[in-house]
Amino acid sequence: MKHISEMMFLDGYCMPGTSSPLPSAKAMALQSLKLPPGRAALQWWRYSNSLFMPAVPDTLAFTQIAPGANLWDATSVNMVKSEWSAWLAAYKNAGGRLDLLVGDCERWGVFQSWNLNQERINAIANDRRGWAPAFGEAAFRSLLGPTNFTLVKQPYLSSDYMRWDAAVGTIARGAMMRAVWDPAAALYPTVRGSNYAGVEMTNNPAPDCNGHPQPNSNQFGTASSPVAYGQIEYAATSWFIDNQNPTSLAKTGSMHLQNTPWFSFLMDMQQGRACRRSAPTVPLQPWVAIQLWKGRIAGFVSYPSDMRYHDEMVRHYALLGTETFLYWNPLASHLGGESKWTEAERADCARRFDAAIDDINRRTLGVVDSTTTVEAVRFDARILTTGARRIDGKWIWRTTVHPDVHVLRNALTGASVPLDASGIGRWDVTDTATPPVFTEPSSRSKIVVAPTN
Repeated sequence: MKHISEMMFLDGYCMPGTSSPLPSAKAMALQSLKLPPGRAALQWWRYSNSLFMPAVPDTLAFTQIAPGANLWDATSVNMVKSEWSAWLAAYKNAGGRLDLLVGDCERWGVFQSWNLNQERINAIANDRRGWAPAFGEAAFRSLLGPTNFTLVKQPYLSSDYMRWDAAVGTIARGAMMRAVWDPAAALYPTVRGSNYAGVEMTNNPAPDCNGHPQPNSNQFGTASSPVAYGQIEYAATSWFIDNQNPTSLAKTGSMHLQNTPWFSFLMDMQQGRACRRSAPTVPLQPWVAIQLWKGRIAGFVSYPSDMRYHDEMVRHYALLGTETFLYWNPLASHLGGESKWTEAERADCARRFDAAIDDINRRTLGVVDSTTTVEAVRFDARILTTGARRIDGKWIWRTTVHPDVHVLRNALTGASVPLDASGIGRWDVTDTATPPVFTEPSSRSKIVVAPTN
């Protein structure tokens, strides 16, 4: 593959009182020397479930915690930091390279509102440790602001649950930074990195796969890492497109989202734009799944039925300031509902992804300088354009259309505009930040892109 490299994997587990043998630092250092320049990437899986007193070693069930576990658990943080620092020093002494540090840690989930009962919420809220800064972050109670703790378990009555979950995410980010990032950055000052779903998304947050417009300030490392899997779960059944503001979802309305490739694409665009809107100078390192993945439950992700929209998602994310795509393409499916793709199918998907990146790099001239279109996306859109400034000072635009749209018109001249070989999109390059504006040749057209200040 021209653009795809496999990450190194720090395997095993590290728990209070029990740990698996560490991988050889020398062997992994030698492995790093074989990777292309700029692509020595290490995933710290070993510590993914180590924080906040885990109950079960090497478990995928991140919600399992030991009795008495608390949000201010410095024991786990110090344990991870000590082991990781020593291993990393040995790795560097052996000549190991480290360009990218990747996390898949979802430990904030153990204290999210969905996984706690009211008694546990009250205990955490009233813990005196919540009034003091933790792991370099503000005090938990300060982050909570005016949260009404009696309503945290009532998501249909208030937004207090979102304030709670955002505060938990921020404290968890601090724990990860203290335990994992700080030792790595001390030894490798130019390292870049992120953690799965760790994002800065506070300016008009995008709805998640269940429809909740959850704000987050839990970015780890140097980049936001939205999960661009195209997953739509209860957002398609428990919410409607807001009639008053079609960029949002509401509890009442006349039109639901649908589990289609187009809506998977729009949901991913909402996430990416919200990250770029909230932190314009912070690059993205999105996770994208293999094109064949149908979701945690089959049907929640629709890209497999028309992979062209997965290609389009990747093109638009490049224009949103992506510096590295984290492509999840497992050897075998291991989550309920997944299709059992063959190794040949997996290889075909990797080649398709590699070809999309090649096309992007030729057109964008590398990582874009800045993104022009960061406004929220209309969920009733049938045409979507994203634009960015290239390093040569020109602006590059990608327009993608709904599968029922076969012809575009230039909104200024009325002239017909062709789509490219994909059949659902086109590239444009301009000398200014004024975007190309296209409509359908009918009265139902919706213009969904506008220049930003």
